[in-house]
This record gives sequence, structure tokens and C-alpha cells, in this order.
Amino acid sequence: MEHQRRAHRRRRRGRSPRPARPPRPETVRTRTLVEETSRVFRARVVNPRWIEAMRRHGYKGAFELAATVDYLFGYDATTGVVADWMYDKLTET
Repeated sequence: MEHQRRAHRRRRRGRSPRPARPPRPETVRTRTLVEETSRVFRARVVNPRWIEAMRRHGYKGAFELAATVDYLFGYDATTGVVADWMYDKLTET
């Protein structure tokens, strides 16, 4: 909590905060591209709360939603990490 207060004071003074560091480097976990794509897909593309938040933002939210789906297509075209079930869920959403 104290580090958050210090970062807030630095922002107020016009200085940029220090980059965040994980509390313990040995706990950092690197995800594969397949894992990360699945995580982002569930957290954004088919998450009703995220979709509703994008609707509230009007045209900017629509842009963000379209860009997210566009990135999904790009990753699939270049890496093949998007599974068929993701496309099925996308069409249901």
C-alpha cells in the first residue's frame, strides 16, 4: 500500500512512477502464445461484462471491440493459435 501512495505522490509532482516489479521474481510465470490467446479471448472477446463496457463507450468501444477481433484474426493467420471453439464462441456472442 505504501508503494502505491509513493507512486501517487510522484504522479502528482509530475514525475513518472517507477515501473512495477513483481513482488517475487521466482513467482513470475511466462505463458505460451496459445495460453495467452485463450486467456485474452475469455477475458475480452466473449466476456459479457467487457462487451457491455464497450457498448457504453459508444463508437470508441466499437472500435476497441473490432480491433480485438481483428487482432484475433491476425494471430490466427500468422501463428495458428486460435482454436475452432474460439470462432464458434465468437459467432455466438
